[in-house]
Amino acid sequence: MTVFGMAARHAVGITAMSDVQLISKMAKLLDVLLEVETPSLKEISVAAGIPISTTSRLLTSMQQVGFVGRDEHTKLYRLGPRFLRLAASTPRRRDIAAVLRPSLETLCQRTGEDVALAELQGRIAVFIDRVDGHHALKLIDVINKPEILYVGAFRKVLLAFQTREWIDDYIASTPFARFTPQAISTAKQMWAEIRKVREQGYAVSFGERLADAAGVAAPIFDHNGSVRAAVQIAGPISRINKRTVRRFTMPVLEAAKNATEALAGHWPQTSKSRIAYGRSPNGVHSR
Repeated sequence: MTVFGMAARHAVGITAMSDVQLISKMAKLLDVLLEVETPSLKEISVAAGIPISTTSRLLTSMQQVGFVGRDEHTKLYRLGPRFLRLAASTPRRRDIAAVLRPSLETLCQRTGEDVALAELQGRIAVFIDRVDGHHALKLIDVINKPEILYVGAFRKVLLAFQTREWIDDYIASTPFARFTPQAISTAKQMWAEIRKVREQGYAVSFGERLADAAGVAAPIFDHNGSVRAAVQIAGPISRINKRTVRRFTMPVLEAAKNATEALAGHWPQTSKSRIAYGRSPNGVHSR
């Protein structure tokens, strides 16, 4: 019997389910916890489409084995320590990370900021490599930690360059949590941001996920013209802000261009972006 199955068998009233059914429901609950920070029992039940009584019993069982955590004061849920340890211990994707490492190192040297490489895994974004800048304050999170897609520069890049059908499904099934006043909180806002990112060819974030953090990210494409990863620089808003962001945009775009070339990739032919790789935001070639 699987670890999930063994955990769920402890939950009263759901012993009639098969292991496959249990795992499917637990996976839905984990998806909600990946996409919504500290949701309530009712929010999890609604988002997962599982009756609240079953949701409660499953969460209790998952909590017992460390896949889910619960704040005893607020009664809100989060990912548990065992789940996070498993995510952190997953081997790095050395195939792509090793190939693209030189582009990250060059970007770090040019900007002095922390640089990261992220990819889409299912419906979440995950850092697969990072290069630390020379500043003491570090804002890029740990390798392999799952991240939601609708806030933050690299997340929005990975979302914006998916197919229309994929984006439709993601937005329709995602409960938007507003982490900060600057965060996207509605489907209408999300679509407006997606159009902007696709048009300009990169994404920026000012205090969307963390109030004092900012980032600039651009897509890396494969040989099919599909987004393969995103490269990002991140730093505090005191250094990366609306006044200074232009001087970071071109280094990020050029790093994405070099990374795409390293993968023998190309910008998708259907893109309406006005910023082709190697061009500055005003349309003038950078070299």
